[in-house]
Amino acid sequence: MIKVPPPDPIAYLVFHKYPVRNSETLRRPRDYDQSEVYDQSDEKRRAYADELRTKSKNEIKALYDAAKAESLKATLKRAEKEEGERYFNSPPAKAARSTYDYWAKAAYWSEEEATALLLERNPATVKWANVQPYERISPFARKYSSLRELIRRAVVAKQLGKANIPGMLIAWAKRNRIDVPRELEAAIEELGLQVSDWKSHYDWAKKALDDCTKKLNETVEWASAHAEKANALVDQRAQLSDQQVAEAERRTEQAMEYAREAIAARDQVLAELEAARNTSLGTRERESLLKLIVGMAVAGYRYNPSATRNEATSEIAGDLERNGVPLDPDTIRKYLREAAQLLPPETE
Repeated sequence: MIKVPPPDPIAYLVFHKYPVRNSETLRRPRDYDQSEVYDQSDEKRRAYADELRTKSKNEIKALYDAAKAESLKATLKRAEKEEGERYFNSPPAKAARSTYDYWAKAAYWSEEEATALLLERNPATVKWANVQPYERISPFARKYSSLRELIRRAVVAKQLGKANIPGMLIAWAKRNRIDVPRELEAAIEELGLQVSDWKSHYDWAKKALDDCTKKLNETVEWASAHAEKANALVDQRAQLSDQQVAEAERRTEQAMEYAREAIAARDQVLAELEAARNTSLGTRERESLLKLIVGMAVAGYRYNPSATRNEATSEIAGDLERNGVPLDPDTIRKYLREAAQLLPPETE
């Protein structure tokens, strides 16, 4: 194995103070040997090299360490400048509030759209095909790649779909401690869309049902075993005392009671899951109800979706109050605003 000799500190310091121009043949510091430095015609380099030779090893080391630190600082500053000038860090590529407002209304986000939004970028501008070439040299590109990979794996594991409702994807990100832009979450909630972690609900429901089914199976096995023993004793009634027969019948009844309790517990869990499912509207049912709401508001209360203030909101609240089903005006306003997004452009 070839060992590369360490750079000569004096040579490095000469190069650091008097950088080599492209027209010169002097190589980079780590490739220097003393003869190459001292044989240069440049008198300034020669004089500085002579000056350094008069210093102690500790003085040379201190100067060398300071020069290396200065070079590193300059390199980092140059890299930071280059990173800031890349297109995905430019102002047009960064997400503004209007960007979040637009994408919050989208029926779904793709994997790449979600990645860009979570990183505070505009999905219409920042795409993986354009980011990937910078992956080895750009901090943002590496961050984009890592988050994109997490989302891709979540899709494979069926925690997410290839197309995700905004609220569900935000809930997945928060559950996995992935930073979510505050303005993005606010834009979704202002539309009245719930940030719902369906995966947690599903996991809870599945565990509850699995636990209940396991308990039922264990109870049925226990009951069956005891019932067989009890039945065997009953069949031998003639050879048993009255006390033994009564004990056998008691065990049979006890086994049947345990089985009934396990079945009732399972049925209760199933009923709770069914009630929860009926309480949560699906996307199509929700849209149908919203269409019904905005249609009646426009036709019956002269609701104007584009108006800053709407008297329709207070009129609807008043009618609901008079009919015994009061609803807060802010809640009415929130759902009317969400429903208005379903109107065709010409209606607005």
